[in-house]
Amino acid sequence: MHIQSELCHIETTKIIVKISFWDNQTCLGSSLGQGQSVYEAEDAAILRLKNRLSLDTKNIEQRAETTDARLEQSGQGKQIKKQTDNLSNFTEKVLIEAKPEGINHQRLLDESPEPKDWSEELAEIDLAVRKLGWTREQENQFLLSTFSIQNRQRITSYNILINYISKLKERTQKSNTNDNMTDDQRNHLMQISDRLIAQLGWGTNQAKNFLHTKMNIKSRQSLSIQDLTRFNDLLSIELKSTSTAG
Repeated sequence: MHIQSELCHIETTKIIVKISFWDNQTCLGSSLGQGQSVYEAEDAAILRLKNRLSLDTKNIEQRAETTDARLEQSGQGKQIKKQTDNLSNFTEKVLIEAKPEGINHQRLLDESPEPKDWSEELAEIDLAVRKLGWTREQENQFLLSTFSIQNRQRITSYNILINYISKLKERTQKSNTNDNMTDDQRNHLMQISDRLIAQLGWGTNQAKNFLHTKMNIKSRQSLSIQDLTRFNDLLSIELKSTSTAG
């Protein structure tokens, strides 16, 4: 017998967890619990489910006792009593084994403490969104449809943040698979960049600083076809601005 725990809802001061008892592939019952932490919610759900199982067993025993006399004549009394005893023994085993430390934590339940600094994760999101070529509106639409969150600033759970990064990586991998940019195309775009940088009169370091400032990326080699095209557009805008100022 084992116990499964599933996080159903999370807010700043309220967490709801679903606990279920399993015997091999058979679910014996489930219950919801609420608390200010995952463990408090789990304890509440476990206690409720243990009481429910214990009550169910007592009801079955009472019904069996009232029908024993009538069923004894047909020879079924012993069979009913045997089934009741088996259920009672099994429930007692469940109540003994149902301890919080035996829980098999599932999705979104991570026992390690959440980091206070999310800057690396947020930078990873920025990079993934740029690789996908999403606008702010497209990102917000994805967050709303996937997590029911209006925008990135409303993410308050580290688990949701990590899940969001995972979803973005999946999208990025699919995008890279569908990216049929050939070596000739990349070389052509790189040549355009080189020509624009030369027209601006920049050296390598100045061009790298511009790339890092505008796109938070250190090298053109890591740019996708969309990002490389955008970088060339930014260079063109900078060149026009310099020419106008001159």
